[in-house]
Amino acid sequence: MNRVLIAILTILTFSSCAKNESVTKKNSKSSICFNVSVKSSTKAEDLNLDNFKSFKIFSYLTTDNYIGTSQLGDAYMNNVEVFKNANSKWECEESFYWPIDGRKMQFFAVSSPVDIETSANSYPFFNYTVKAEAEQEDFVASILLNKESLTTEEDINLSFNHILSKINFSIKGEKDGYTYNVAKIEIKDVYSRGVFTFDNSEKVGAWSGQSELTNYAIDLTDFSVNGSVATPVIGENGSLILMPQKNDEGFKVVVTYNVIRNSDNFKVFDGSKEILLSSTDWEVGSNIDYTLNLSIGDFPEYKIELSETYVNLLTSALHQLFATLSPVDYGAVFYWESSNPYIISVDQDGFLNRHSGGIVTISAKYKNAVGTCQAEFK
Repeated sequence: MNRVLIAILTILTFSSCAKNESVTKKNSKSSICFNVSVKSSTKAEDLNLDNFKSFKIFSYLTTDNYIGTSQLGDAYMNNVEVFKNANSKWECEESFYWPIDGRKMQFFAVSSPVDIETSANSYPFFNYTVKAEAEQEDFVASILLNKESLTTEEDINLSFNHILSKINFSIKGEKDGYTYNVAKIEIKDVYSRGVFTFDNSEKVGAWSGQSELTNYAIDLTDFSVNGSVATPVIGENGSLILMPQKNDEGFKVVVTYNVIRNSDNFKVFDGSKEILLSSTDWEVGSNIDYTLNLSIGDFPEYKIELSETYVNLLTSALHQLFATLSPVDYGAVFYWESSNPYIISVDQDGFLNRHSGGIVTISAKYKNAVGTCQAEFK
């Protein structure tokens, strides 16, 4: 899942004194130039110049300062791509210049292709649908208002903010002594569509009108948790980038997994479990971690005791063992087996039958329990 990771709080500037990466338009002292920065945090080191390669810019001209309560009219820069060229320099797909009549410029920028709409009653807005898991990507946006023509030494500084929510998971087992193998994590009935309206706040804008309930899943291969130590789900497919939203009742997460008892490699559980993420509030640009606690199953921790722990078949060709289960389960049926039936075999009623000299382990199993006896013939 190729994506730029969501993060917040710290500004990482893509240009510096040593390496100016502004968008420069020659042939005019009034050309429009951009510097780019993206709000980041220590949890998203992957956001850098290598993977932030382009964005779309929309700009509008106004006579007065714009505060979101008047019509912007037709766009001056309409969905213009700003990209990094082969020399790692930022440039526009065509040239644009400052107006000479003193009008002010209103800038709105986005990292993903959207159709921005304007209104006389609000800041510009757009509709967006979160993509399927394999195509998910981060989405950043920027707003800069009421800028006038700058000198050749000045650039327009666009500070991008992450506007989706990144959801991360860690897995923790109920008990030590077991291995929890997770195949899938699926979050149920989250909104996938919404309307983002720009504003002049620190978060660039806000979402509204969330709709279309959708399930999103993380499919895992060879992901295991040993015991009760929380283990983060990391890697290319280790998280989801979703629509910011609030749900006072919480979201349901279904985890598909099995549990292996380490002592004898016995599978005690194979199925799925539903976990409730209570009272969730995914804000714009949030990076949220959830720890999912997995049980070993819905049955008791059974114990099996055999009638004998050692038996020698030297004087008897047949011998029967009996198994006692605690706690009692009157419908229990034991599965009997021998570690080497060519020496001593056992049937499903616990009868031992000797064949050749040696020592074997006789086992009686039921669900997550096993009882053993050493049987010898010599």
